[in-house]
Amino acid sequence: GEGESGVVAGKAGAGDATHVVSIETANLRGGELREAGAGVWLALFDGAGKCAVQHVVPRADLCFDRGTRETLAVRAEGLGDVERIWIGPGASTWLPEKVTVESLASSASASFKNAAILGERQDCSAAELRPFDAEAARRLAAESEVDYANLRKTLLLTDAALVLAGCAALALSPLGDQGAPSNFAGGGLIGFAYLAVLSSAVAAIGKPGERSVLEKVVAVPATRFLFVLAGTYAVVQARQPTANVDVLPTIFETVAGLLMYKVSVLLVTALNSTAKEEEEQE
Repeated sequence: GEGESGVVAGKAGAGDATHVVSIETANLRGGELREAGAGVWLALFDGAGKCAVQHVVPRADLCFDRGTRETLAVRAEGLGDVERIWIGPGASTWLPEKVTVESLASSASASFKNAAILGERQDCSAAELRPFDAEAARRLAAESEVDYANLRKTLLLTDAALVLAGCAALALSPLGDQGAPSNFAGGGLIGFAYLAVLSSAVAAIGKPGERSVLEKVVAVPATRFLFVLAGTYAVVQARQPTANVDVLPTIFETVAGLLMYKVSVLLVTALNSTAKEEEEQE
């Protein structure tokens, strides 16, 4: 039968329904509709600005529990293809992860995604969702991956150039000792390796597939910190057997070379920000 809310009880394709709505509740702790009796509010908007508001009261087959996917048929005469929705719990909290709306008149379907818990004492009591275009999302992800790969390459090349320039400056300086260029180069090599590992770990974030044990170990900040300490110690110790070497200049030169990776990050970031501002002004 038909409830007071205008929701047709039954399955998709009910005789007098105009739209079919599928709601997926996140399979996370606390994602379920915490106060089931309050129901959920759903507002459907078409391109002409028409709106159909529904108060959906849970039933035995419509509970909005976590990890569930529930379908309901809605009668909303005069409502066209849905282009945006408002959704939220009647009370307490709820995390609807995905909503799909199909117009039975045109067979047009749109998907909407949400990533925030809605309701009381949350940032939003309800959410306005726009259509999620899976193809556009994949295209954007691919473009972002290419952009990051180019950025990573630029960072590594800039770091290498700074280290080489520093080594050349120390070698040509009449004030520097003979070991200064090698100390600076050793530190620069450590910084280059650290930057390569760090940027690789960042690139792996969010990618599907199980990471190897080595990748998981390298992804831990403490591991990278220990790598830097061990590398710096090795460079300093390598200079100790050669006569009377003052350890402080050796440490300073090594750390200076190491920090070129940080200079490269700041330099590339500043240049990219300037280029972006110029593009916006044009």
